[in-house]
Amino acid sequence: GAVASKENAAMLPVFILIYEWFFFQDLRLIKPKPMLAGAILSVLILGSLAYVFLGSNPLPRLMAGFHQWDFTPAERVLTEFRVVIVYLGLLVFPHPARLMLDYDYPLSHSLVNPPTTLFSVLAVALMIILIGYTARTHRVLAFALLWFLGNLVIESSVIPIELIYEHRLYLPSMMIFLAVVDTVYRKLNFKRSAVAGIVLVALVFGFWTFQRNAVWTNDVRFWRDAALKSPGDARPLQNLAYALQQNGQDSEAIHYYQKSL
Repeated sequence: GAVASKENAAMLPVFILIYEWFFFQDLRLIKPKPMLAGAILSVLILGSLAYVFLGSNPLPRLMAGFHQWDFTPAERVLTEFRVVIVYLGLLVFPHPARLMLDYDYPLSHSLVNPPTTLFSVLAVALMIILIGYTARTHRVLAFALLWFLGNLVIESSVIPIELIYEHRLYLPSMMIFLAVVDTVYRKLNFKRSAVAGIVLVALVFGFWTFQRNAVWTNDVRFWRDAALKSPGDARPLQNLAYALQQNGQDSEAIHYYQKSL
């Protein structure tokens, strides 16, 4: 049922097993038979879901989806490393000026074009190393990072869909926030200071949420914000034009229709 609503729910069976291993099995070496059974179960579940969405010939169907986009599979995978870093930045500093629905996000054509691609690949690699390094000493943090990356795998890999959407952070961010709160509360000797700091951050983020919600009050305001932030993307301009037309602002609508063309 969850997968029918959102495809990345396909990772939940895998994470149920990982959660069991992290917190109930204490990262002990799993016996071969249970490990094999878990691996077979995961493969069967993921394979069944792949069959439902992609059919018996998944690769040709997957590649055919790239015909409607202006990027290749390799370009998409390289770009997604940078997108993951953008997602992390949004979690740290989600100011309304940084939020938008429709990104005009530049592609990565190679590891050094743009140069931030290589740095992003290295950053993700360091996160994976950090997971292994902290798994025993800082287990919640390690699981949170694994949860974050693992729940972005489906939508931030080779599947031919939009490059970046902020709503893809909803599920991956859940454990990150838990790890941050847990770390702050355990590391600060003054528990009241920890609680006060967390509440202060929540208030700031809540105020920014209130500000961002104001953009969604009507279609014209929403698409004007999107067009301002992604001026090179035709879709927000076209949607702004349509919203203006529906609002009776025909002359301005014509301007944005022409601009979108």
